Amino acid sequence: MCAKPNIFRNWRPAEESDSRSIWAWRNDALSRRHSLTPGRISWPVHQRWFAAKLDDPRSLILMACGPEGDSLGQLRLDHAAAGVAEVSITVAPSCRGQGVAGAMLKRIPSLIKGRRLRRLVAHIKPENIASVVVFIKAGFQFQKLVRIKGTVAYRLELKLAPERPS
Repeated sequence: MCAKPNIFRNWRPAEESDSRSIWAWRNDALSRRHSLTPGRISWPVHQRWFAAKLDDPRSLILMACGPEGDSLGQLRLDHAAAGVAEVSITVAPSCRGQGVAGAMLKRIPSLIKGRRLRRLVAHIKPENIASVVVFIKAGFQFQKLVRIKGTVAYRLELKLAPERPS
């Protein structure tokens, strides 16, 4: 699937048919190790969660696609508070280390026009150095250490420029 860096071409909205890929990526051993909820997720639990996310107007799931339309990863934005959304990304295991995550994060500002967001927040385990570096290179800044679901995580934030009326 991922043969060379910088192959991310475009986004498409996630669909029900993406559920199995996202579930497999989420249950990959490295993904679980870096997740704030590291246990395996059963297929029925994932199906219910995914369907609820697709129906939730406060959640946006996009698939990062390569030149042939193949799925390279997913990006999820969950509105957490007024003007704030939490960012979560997952890169297909075969695409890791090839620049996909950085390319995805750098394109977020163009995705969120009209959503009235002022800040994006990410929570990353300190030992997930690769993700911390990718988020910081994309402009996110360390804010503080927090505890989420019993796990210590870095809180990184990206302050967004206010949108100008058109």
